[in-house]
Amino acid sequence: MASDWGQPHTLNDVTDVIISNVDKKTKPGERPVRLCNYTDVYNNQYIRPNIDFMNATATDHEIEKCSLFKSDVVITKDSEKNDDIGVPAYISDDIDNLVCGYHLVILRPNPDRIDGAYLFYALSTYESQHQFHARANGITRFGLRKADIGTVEIPTPPLPEQRAIANILGTFDDKIELLKKQNKTLEEIARAIFKHWFVDFEFPYDFENQKPDLNGKPYKSSGGKMINSELGKIPINWNIINFLDKFILLSGGTPKTSINSYWDGDIKWISAKDITSNNMQFILNTEKTITSEGIKNSAAKIIPQYTTIISSRGTVGNLCLLSEKMCISQSNYGIHLKEGNHPFFTFLLVLNNIKRLKSQSYGSVFDTITTYTFQRFKIIFPQNSFIEAFAAGWRRIE
Repeated sequence: MASDWGQPHTLNDVTDVIISNVDKKTKPGERPVRLCNYTDVYNNQYIRPNIDFMNATATDHEIEKCSLFKSDVVITKDSEKNDDIGVPAYISDDIDNLVCGYHLVILRPNPDRIDGAYLFYALSTYESQHQFHARANGITRFGLRKADIGTVEIPTPPLPEQRAIANILGTFDDKIELLKKQNKTLEEIARAIFKHWFVDFEFPYDFENQKPDLNGKPYKSSGGKMINSELGKIPINWNIINFLDKFILLSGGTPKTSINSYWDGDIKWISAKDITSNNMQFILNTEKTITSEGIKNSAAKIIPQYTTIISSRGTVGNLCLLSEKMCISQSNYGIHLKEGNHPFFTFLLVLNNIKRLKSQSYGSVFDTITTYTFQRFKIIFPQNSFIEAFAAGWRRIE
């Protein structure tokens, strides 16, 4: 931030800090409301009318105190980890009858002091997030007290500059959102084609020359020979293998959060939260970034572009595809083929097997998948010529 913006101000200086106590229950005698709950905030940067809000009830006092309005910022107040708290979301629209739920805090900007959108972006920075993390209290669960939230400091340039900054960053976010929608459409097409080829076994096949052919007949329904296997009937000459026979797992790491020089660099670093918010699509951006120094002094490493990333702890089985080289935390794995460069086949194969893989996770507190899980995980694997033909077909779509 620029040094000529004056002294930073606390959240108490520029906002009203409002703790919500509205629970998820529906009680007789209370008024029906739409509830913005913890997961709505945690999983969305922007709270918009198209979110499927929970139906609940609240008292007149709760509605008066905890209703949400355009330009409010909401942050998460409680977490199982002290470094995953104070996550902000921006109320970008006026949404009828929307009330803030439990475990959340409303930060209502003073319009004479701070712009709501700028406040959201300021609270999303590493510096602000570090302040929330440092103020979290607890042992097995962590929380933020109202008094501590109010002491978090943010830079406060003049209002015209705040609005200009928020407008620029908002434009970038809009472009990212458009790209995500385009990616989702392509991903749906790709999943349908993958299922047709590698689940229904209706890949186009040249029976005369005994090879896959994009202009050929559908294999199974045209009488293609099938054989029994431990995973059901599969095409002849296809195999059942252990996952790690054909794929490599890449691990990650987290630089020390107490050393500022390791963070806020130009290298994107993927947490489990990033995968959750980009599940089943390309990941274009991350909440946090690290420096080359952070990589040198931790287990973090650069993961190649187009690598499939899967979450291995907590919310197991979320996955995404890297849009560029990035780093990952130790709560994730990177996956790519040992031989050949077929990232979309890899992503879709993992996606198609994700339910079975999640069913083999374990853990007394949090679900976990490990290298051992992948070592014993069985998959159907085709001959390389089928992967090459699938890739050629996918390039036609692109």
